[in-house]
Formats: sequence, C-alpha cells, structure tokens
Amino acid sequence: MKIGYCAPACYIREVKEAGFDYIELPLCSIAAETDQSFEKILAQLKSENLPCLASNMFLPKSVRVTGNDVNLKTAAAYCETALSRAQRLGNRAVVLGSCGARNVPGGFPMEKAWRQFEEFGRMAGEIAAKHDVVIVLEPINGTETNLMKTVIEGVALARKINHPYVKALADYFHMQVEKEGMSSILAAGDDLYHTHTAALVGRSLPLEYDQEIQAYFIKALKQIGYRGALSIETADYRQPLSEMRQSLSLLQSLAEQAEI
Repeated sequence: MKIGYCAPACYIREVKEAGFDYIELPLCSIAAETDQSFEKILAQLKSENLPCLASNMFLPKSVRVTGNDVNLKTAAAYCETALSRAQRLGNRAVVLGSCGARNVPGGFPMEKAWRQFEEFGRMAGEIAAKHDVVIVLEPINGTETNLMKTVIEGVALARKINHPYVKALADYFHMQVEKEGMSSILAAGDDLYHTHTAALVGRSLPLEYDQEIQAYFIKALKQIGYRGALSIETADYRQPLSEMRQSLSLLQSLAEQAEI
C-alpha cells in the first residue's frame, strides 16, 4: 500500500524527507495558481522525485454545488481547469470533500440538495473521464458538513451516480467521529477507491497510542481487497519530521501485517 501525506506545495521537500510515497496537494489552490507557478510546482515534484498520486480540496467555496447559487456551467469550467492540472500532476484520484462548496444552506430542501450534488457528480465524472482522473466522494463528519457524513452515504451516492470515474473515499478520522463501524468498509467493496486517516485525538498524526484502531481500519481494507493508497490528513500539516517518520513507519508496519 502506498502511503502519502496531505500538504500544500510549500511542504513538498518535507514530505519527501519524511519518506512518504507521494504527496496529496490541495487542488483548489493548484487550480488558482498562475501557469508559471504551476510549472514551478511540477518542476519541484520532478526534482524531488515525489509523485502526487492524489489531490484533496477539489472545489473552492465559490463553486457551489448545493443551494440557490448553483451554476453548473461555471462549475464545469472550473472542473476543466482543475482536472486538467490534476492529470498533469499525475493524480490517480481527486477528493471531493469541499464542505464550503457542498454544505446545504439553512432552509434549503435537503432532498433537492442531494439531487444537485448527484447532478454535479455526474457532470464532473464526464470531465474527469477526459482527463483519466477518478473523483472520490469524501464523507465528512457532522461537525463540519450537513451533507454526506458517512461512508455508507458516500458509497450509495457513488452507486447512484453510476459513473466509472466517480467512486468513494473512507476517512478513518471522520468515521470515528461519526461512530461509523468498519462494516461500512466491507459494504463499500470495489466502490472504495481512496482513503484518508488521522488520529482521532486532535486529528493528528497516527502514532503508537492509536495503533489498535488504525489496525482495524487497515484490516478492513484488506478484507475487501483494497489496492488503493492511504493519505494522512491532519488538522495541521506542519508536523515534526521525526513524528511524520514515526507515523509513516507505523502505517507501513500495519499494512505489511495485513499484507496490503
């Protein structure tokens, strides 16, 4: 299993020094870069020999996908730019979390919001297919979003969208906050395409104290034959290199024990 680290481009060197297999960059920031700045990021990834197998933070707050301000034409134009750059980064997956873009405004009908999110997902899947990048739907706990809070909901939506370039994500941290059991991983099966993790306490680096529950997560991934990647996504990417290395070593050991 390849293990990566979520951080902005300014942290490329540290992620490489820590020994991670890849970096997961914030796509909304990458999409906003000038062409010159983007080329510099590509050049640094190449010089550090660090792949960027995935990007998170797909949508900025300005690209609304629920509520009265949805404009699919504007969203499609953004997706063309962002997913084109994701392809050039070498992304295998682009994570659609983006609470600011998807959270349902107060008083807006939830059923209609789900339909809007589904419609956006299907449209974005078509653009993703052109760039050979898979969009993964990220369930986020209820303290941060009011739409798609569990892996079960994310998988159900991916299956309803029914597009080969739209799949689901499981995040250990959000699952723990929502008290969602590992049975959701087993139910996801082949629709699970990418994963995130962090320690429950402080959304920090997974370390020895968190080992037992992280092991349950990784064992569940083994049971479904998961062959994707796992990214650490902490509340603050600026962590001591020594602890980043310890966390990477722990997850590598757990994956080896599970034979992933």
